[in-house]
Amino acid sequence: MNIMRTLLRQSLILALFSLALMPANAKQNYDQLTREKIADSYVTMQRFAEAENEYLSILSDKSIDLLTYDRVNIKLASAMYNIRKYKEAEKRFGAVIVRNMAAYTPQFACDYVNTLIRLEKLQRAADVAKQFNGYSASHRGYQPLQNLLQGLEQYGNLPSMTTAAVNKAPFNTKGSNFWCSRFNNGILFIHNDNNEAAMLRGAELYFYDGKSSKPYAKVPRTLQTGPACIYNNGKSMIYTDNHYREDQMVRLQKDEPIVTNYLNIVELSYNEKTQQWDNAKSIFNDKPFSSICHPSVSEDGERLYFAADFTDGRGGMDIYMSRKTKKGWSEPVNMGLSVNTKNDELYPNVSGNTLTFSSNGHKGLGGMDVYSVTLNDDGLPISKTLAHLPYPINTIYNDYAYMQDEDAESGYLTSDRPNGGDLDAIYSWVKRVQFAEKDPLLEGMQVVKKSAAFIEPTEQNELIANSVAEAIAQ
Repeated sequence: MNIMRTLLRQSLILALFSLALMPANAKQNYDQLTREKIADSYVTMQRFAEAENEYLSILSDKSIDLLTYDRVNIKLASAMYNIRKYKEAEKRFGAVIVRNMAAYTPQFACDYVNTLIRLEKLQRAADVAKQFNGYSASHRGYQPLQNLLQGLEQYGNLPSMTTAAVNKAPFNTKGSNFWCSRFNNGILFIHNDNNEAAMLRGAELYFYDGKSSKPYAKVPRTLQTGPACIYNNGKSMIYTDNHYREDQMVRLQKDEPIVTNYLNIVELSYNEKTQQWDNAKSIFNDKPFSSICHPSVSEDGERLYFAADFTDGRGGMDIYMSRKTKKGWSEPVNMGLSVNTKNDELYPNVSGNTLTFSSNGHKGLGGMDVYSVTLNDDGLPISKTLAHLPYPINTIYNDYAYMQDEDAESGYLTSDRPNGGDLDAIYSWVKRVQFAEKDPLLEGMQVVKKSAAFIEPTEQNELIANSVAEAIAQ
């Protein structure tokens, strides 16, 4: 039994001791509700395997009522989806929808549809998406459900819309791999052996030198390291860090489990003598109860873009911008309605006057999709320049952490599309290919197909009418 589970059990014992005079059924209900809240906290931290165990323990109690059973069972199905137990998740999702459709939230509906997609039951996925199509547009989970439905309806025609050279990068290491950036004549990327929690813990920086991928141990690491951004001629780095210890991730306050681990962005300086990154400084110390991650700095080092769940946001994670000042980084500015939605916006990447990011709140093909927006001289988005990148950059799966090289003709993205083995993997993309090209870091990738990855869509392709072609060509 790990440290955190031991602490949780000890807290529960103390709480239950104080209830010694309660009737037996009251104690039982109290214990069940507390365990459910603890399991919910595990989900918040993306510790889905531990959440699964807690939910299963609750369901093993044969005395629980049917409504409680369905409520917990659908949470269990969602946790199983997130740890890729798709067949088991499908059974539980299916059982609840037949008996108690009211137990579904838009998030659970999306998880069910995505489960069916993973099992290659695309027609069934489309039917379920249509079944849930009555959710109010004001609900923050509505747009992702709509995207899945529209993506599934058009998916069979997508390959004829536009073509591109997209290949799985050879430096992917066994496990989950996501986000990358060119650095020191190589590629810096994130790798995680703990496949169930790639976003919150276990991730670390790896470096690919053109021959092999190895841990990049020059950056201090706790529960998580990365994504990162290196600027100032390689002398400065801002990276994502989860700095809370394992035993601090959950605590009980008045019998309520409170999640206390948050992501933060930390600035480092490169020490030429030790050849290590040190002098770590947390950038936004005045926001201790928010998750801040995915930094990207403009070429002049004057503007910092990142994702955060600040209280002034529109909902979920939003994209913010901060300016470099003599005293450090300024108070963050929300990027506004042109970028942020009631859902999640993540992985901003600034290149010249173009900002790309991933979102499940704008119209797209399903899951997280990549979008671009043109920036004005102040680094803020220009109205009505939002563009949805076409297939095969975006798919019905999760596509994110997009970056492009200086020539804007090639780059990388992360996706959990099936040919990555259902895990997050990094892909290289080439915008236009006129002949076979060789990247010294990607010797295993042979590009021989002529293509135009960002051709203008036809009028019938309303889903991707905002083609990225014009935005990138500027």
